[in-house]
Amino acid sequence: MSKKTDNGTENINTRQSARHSIMEAAAHEFETKGFQSTTLDDIAQAAGVARRTIYLHFASKKDILIAACIEQAHMFLDEVKSNVPNQQDFPKFVANCLIYVIEHSPNSKLFMLKIAEGTGIDPVALYFSNQEFIQNWADFFEEPYTEAMNNKQINPDIQLLKLVNWFGRISTSYLQYPLENETPEDIRESVKIFLLSALRFNAYQKL
Repeated sequence: MSKKTDNGTENINTRQSARHSIMEAAAHEFETKGFQSTTLDDIAQAAGVARRTIYLHFASKKDILIAACIEQAHMFLDEVKSNVPNQQDFPKFVANCLIYVIEHSPNSKLFMLKIAEGTGIDPVALYFSNQEFIQNWADFFEEPYTEAMNNKQINPDIQLLKLVNWFGRISTSYLQYPLENETPEDIRESVKIFLLSALRFNAYQKL
């Protein structure tokens, strides 16, 4: 029985490794050649797998692109966790996270998928329509959110998942439709004013 379990675990790890290799190879090929010019044979060769192996994990080249998009989104969330320290003031913490996303996403591999224009995929919006990704953000905010709620620091009507979805819509809006005349300082200030006034328990509390 134990041997079967070990073999099963090994098979799962092998499949996951192959899937990851395919996504990594595809991301490199998409960046180098562009999405439209990259073939499944290119990806298979770069990943060191047979073309038929790709179909064990993905139905199409577009599915690989979507999976790579989500994978990079998870990696960027890890970057946010590492670079935005938690603090006692939860509304300020959320605002700082949002500012980090707005300022640093365009410089990360997250936006590799800009080369996929014309595929019908909206990569930015895709990040926050993925339930697993939404849940990961909720897990990230959960502890400070609960503490802030217990301390009556934030509006009690704001549920955690509602907050995360709201966060996603705001960040997506800024990333997709940047205001040309706004400086980084203007964006930081507007984000802080909007979020702090919306999240605080007392709307008239000093910003």
